[in-house]
Amino acid sequence: MKTMETYTSKSLQTFNGHVTIYNPETGGHRTFEIKTGAVDSWAKGRRFISLKTGPNYGDNTAFAFIWMDGTVKLFKKFEFSSEYHAYLRMLQIPEQYMARGLEYKFETTCRKCNRPLTVPSSIDRGLGPVCAGEATDKPAPKPGDAHRRPIYKTHRAW
Repeated sequence: MKTMETYTSKSLQTFNGHVTIYNPETGGHRTFEIKTGAVDSWAKGRRFISLKTGPNYGDNTAFAFIWMDGTVKLFKKFEFSSEYHAYLRMLQIPEQYMARGLEYKFETTCRKCNRPLTVPSSIDRGLGPVCAGEATDKPAPKPGDAHRRPIYKTHRAW
């Protein structure tokens, strides 16, 4: 899996993979997948951005296309969503948000089982919670519960 040392506004044009934006102050994070859709799928070979949520990040909400020139266009159903506009700003002008303390982490895989890592603490150690021995018998959180902490303090709790 591809990893990147730095993320810049140009990265959105070329990067395919997962980006996790983390706020160490609040502990909140969001994980996005940027990828090129299959030619025979609904995306017809176009690149798009999805928000990953749910248990094991199994739920994807595709919300924007990335055009060849780097322009990003929200899907119509998200055009009036301040939340999704904020996500795009964080992905399009990361330098501004990094200066405010947000951390950008990139797709990595677990050193033991090779599954994708998207939680900031797992990315930092290179092991998922099961392989690191942190798995518990606690019930899985309801979809969205674990991801409702704000990643930037001026936004309402997501």
